[in-house]
Amino acid sequence: MAKTLTEMTFSVIEQASGFNITDDNEYPEDFVADILVSVNSTLIREAFRNRSLDESLYLSHENVPILEISNDIELEGVTIKNNQHLKYASIPPLVTGIGDRNLIYFGTSDFSSNFSRKRFQRLINQLGIVFKLSNGSYSVIGNKAYFLSREVQGMSIVSAIGLWNDPRLASSYDPEMPFPTPSDYKMELLALQQLLQTKNVPYDIVNDGQRQIIQPRQREEAR
Repeated sequence: MAKTLTEMTFSVIEQASGFNITDDNEYPEDFVADILVSVNSTLIREAFRNRSLDESLYLSHENVPILEISNDIELEGVTIKNNQHLKYASIPPLVTGIGDRNLIYFGTSDFSSNFSRKRFQRLINQLGIVFKLSNGSYSVIGNKAYFLSREVQGMSIVSAIGLWNDPRLASSYDPEMPFPTPSDYKMELLALQQLLQTKNVPYDIVNDGQRQIIQPRQREEAR
């Protein structure tokens, strides 16, 4: 059964501590959780390369406010004047390195109309076009999605479904839910490796089928 992030966090702490947890534990829970989340992005990129991305990895981020651009801005070498041609919505950072697969829906808040994702240059090339596209279009730069003002007239919020670099930032994330990862086992294993490397502790992985990791302290006690 898939684990929650909290369950994986304590599992990694237990293994890194040789199953000797004390009140002055040297591995802070938040620090370990952040390592796990960072590792998960690597696993998602691996799943993308292996063509094994599953829709269960995606989370929705709902009812995001549409905001006005208050000043002239420069994006990708293009200066956009403050003349109400563009609006934007702030979204959590997406997993990088997987192209447009990191966002499978961005559109109306009721999920009835998915906007068309475009490169930014193609988006601004439409600024002078007088007709209105049927389903809207947008471009993602950093943690913002930009779209033409005329295509979101009358709208105040949008929703998205994506692969977030930190799923905890998605509005639909619940700490009690199974964490959306291609493999909780690999997630724990890679996080444990990173954690031990920060302490210059060698690791030894044995009996992979039983998900058992032996630490140096345990090997000494076994002799």
